[in-house]
Amino acid sequence: GDVQPRVSKLATEFGLTRIAPNHKGADILRLALSGPPKRTQSIPPVGPFALMDLAQLYWRMDRTSKGIMRGRNAARDDKLDATTMLDWVHRATYTEGARGLIKAALAD
Repeated sequence: GDVQPRVSKLATEFGLTRIAPNHKGADILRLALSGPPKRTQSIPPVGPFALMDLAQLYWRMDRTSKGIMRGRNAARDDKLDATTMLDWVHRATYTEGARGLIKAALAD
């Protein structure tokens, strides 16, 4: 059965598609922002520069979120409030590979 009934109800309320948990070893990958996710046996290879870019993005996200929680820079916090996540990621990354992976992860 569903082990997260409240999350399921909320997802249904917002019209989101839920994917059943995968226990067979296949990964779920969305290669485009349109169309359903597909199960695959392996994630396509990502180049080393995109991986380094992802690492610096995660470091930057962590550092930024800690600063927001401490309320150290109200002007920056207000600017971030007016920015979408995808816009911020686009400015904070250097490679299309990293941007593509984040966009895929953030896609509904």
